[in-house]
Amino acid sequence: MALDLSARHGITPSDIARVEVSVDGIQSMLVAPLARKQAPATAIDAKFSIPFTTALALMRGAVRLDDFDAASLADPEVLSIAARVEAHVDSRPTWQPGVGGAIRITLTNGETFEAWLDSALGCPARPLSPAAQRAKFLDCVGRAAVPVLPEAASRLADAILGLDTVADVGALFQPPA
Repeated sequence: MALDLSARHGITPSDIARVEVSVDGIQSMLVAPLARKQAPATAIDAKFSIPFTTALALMRGAVRLDDFDAASLADPEVLSIAARVEAHVDSRPTWQPGVGGAIRITLTNGETFEAWLDSALGCPARPLSPAAQRAKFLDCVGRAAVPVLPEAASRLADAILGLDTVADVGALFQPPA
């Protein structure tokens, strides 16, 4: 939602006075305690922080695995935006609990822009496209502790995306003859 609002209205990080996010009780762990979520100490804390990931999206135009490194956790520009994120827990949300939410961005000139989603991209109601799933998989497997060659990763992605058409899934786990 933050990316959509910033792109649609030409919002730059220097324009932002405040960002308000609304979550439900299920998602409250992603915004509390707020000070810790605004300045996470570890990569795993950052990955489970709406203020930090929202700031990354607004600063960098996307959120990628590389954005959870030590340099990003200490990036003063990202932390400055994250510090402007306020969170509200909505006990009666209008969106699907656990996967929806709302955002309001207030600019330094007083303008506000709002958006809400019933279901976030990637949840069952709004699945990623096969191309997006493949790209995400290849990005993740490319960072494995045991490197996977690109051609093997591509074959594995094809096999996973085609699981619904395979008669014997167990055969995929057999070593090649």
